[in-house]
Amino acid sequence: MTNPAGAAVANPIGPTRQLVRGEDKAQRRYLVIAPRYGREPGRAGASADGMSADGMSAMKQPQAVPARRRLFALIAITCLWGVQAMAADGLITVRSNYGPKDTMNRLEAEVKGKGMTVFARIDHAAGAAEVGLPLRPTEVLVFGAAKGGTPLMQAAQTIGIDLPLKALVWQDASGVTWLSYNDPGWLAKRHGLGPEAAAAVNGMTAALAAVTKAATGSP
Repeated sequence: MTNPAGAAVANPIGPTRQLVRGEDKAQRRYLVIAPRYGREPGRAGASADGMSADGMSAMKQPQAVPARRRLFALIAITCLWGVQAMAADGLITVRSNYGPKDTMNRLEAEVKGKGMTVFARIDHAAGAAEVGLPLRPTEVLVFGAAKGGTPLMQAAQTIGIDLPLKALVWQDASGVTWLSYNDPGWLAKRHGLGPEAAAAVNGMTAALAAVTKAATGSP
């Protein structure tokens, strides 16, 4: 940084020195600002050039700070990613005390008992067997009620892609049966539904929880 005019310059980072070059007929003065790594001159532990007694650690400090910041940023991004991944799942999964077939039969009976309509019962394992492919028990029940779903579509018609409701009964590799369904609250957020849809979302949430509890025998 130069100041040929000799005007005062604020020095936020270190001591200033004036250098005079005499090679030209008209002497030029340059104002040089030297960065200070250690303590301020005159304080205990500081050398004449502003370097502290532990100058090596002071010189390394500017590199250590960005390294720590990068580490903290990486940790924060990793944690945030983990949180956004779980939230994006949007599935509620409950372990069943019954086998897959019994769980699905109980679920269908409970849904009909609540006055809802069963639109389809899709056996993916049977479909896989027809083409010679193995698949553990995996069955979907599609069901719903116009009274419950219509208010949501009135608020945002795009939620119709996720309606009617679906429940999946499946068996894992260890032989345990599970029942999974989309969380209505997550569906509402996905389609940008506001507080005006809260009553319909809460009603759907309660209905799904009730039929799931009855189908799986969960407490």
